Amino acid sequence: MGLDGVELVMAIEEEFGIQVPDEDAQNIGTPGQFADYVMARVRTDGSKNNAVCLSQNSFYILRSALMRVFGVPRNQIRPDTPLRDIFGEQPEKNWKMFKQVLAEKGFRCPALQPADWFLIALMLGIPATVTAGLGFAGMPGWILPIVFIIMVLLTGFVHVKVVPDMIVSEPIKFETVASLVPYVVKTKQEVWTRESVLRTIFLITSEQLNIPLENIKEDSHFVKDLGVDT
Repeated sequence: MGLDGVELVMAIEEEFGIQVPDEDAQNIGTPGQFADYVMARVRTDGSKNNAVCLSQNSFYILRSALMRVFGVPRNQIRPDTPLRDIFGEQPEKNWKMFKQVLAEKGFRCPALQPADWFLIALMLGIPATVTAGLGFAGMPGWILPIVFIIMVLLTGFVHVKVVPDMIVSEPIKFETVASLVPYVVKTKQEVWTRESVLRTIFLITSEQLNIPLENIKEDSHFVKDLGVDT
């Protein structure tokens, strides 16, 4: 399957929260066949038996986003894959890119949290330094403990509101792909009909292949009619 086909399959996987193995993708020739494939794997009537597994869907979404951002092969992304192996030497920068891709698809990803030692140094070191400086400047001793407490509270507020989006210290709190799964869940779990699935596949195909929507039919062949690379 060529690059166009791979990206089309990935986009459909992301939208419906399903996995499409390569061997299955090779046998899907038209949007109608893809709609039937999707319908067999998503929730269609709201019943518990047909409800898709949210944690499994979240993993597929994470894997697709990691493949898109970092170019990691599908078979190298497993639930136990260490995030450090993927995010490399610039975790802060790469994490922001990763979050942006998820946000574009309507999903949230948590901010990385600083390591415990950093929090302790931040919440005690800054207040202690400021208080000591004021003491050397001649501030009365009875005021210094009050200043220290106020600074601790202010530093804690800054940490909660600012630091998680700005600083990441070692080690990363989220260690494996699986540790992110509980945080990446779509706010609304769709109950799909074949009509809505087919319409969504048309839209994705039009966007991914840059083809006018009116040129895509249920029985259009992805390769012969729509020009998907083989």
